[in-house]
Amino acid sequence: MVVEHILRAADILDDLPPSALEAIRDYCSDYIKDRKGKFSDFKRAWIDMVVEHLNDARLRERRFYTGITAKDHDRDK
Repeated sequence: MVVEHILRAADILDDLPPSALEAIRDYCSDYIKDRKGKFSDFKRAWIDMVVEHLNDARLRERRFYTGITAKDHDRDK
């Protein structure tokens, strides 16, 4: 049952915008500072997964922006 909840949480991450994923990453990173142990290892793995979802979300956002405007999102900043 625990694995089902973890997988469901990962599915939720797929639908979050980059700003929400950044907030989750920052909160979790602050929370685990100076903590050690197996549970902290899990949280570090969770943060890694959030970062992967964040990178994917940013890539999707850039592709979406480029598809609409035909301009490179990063060069327009």
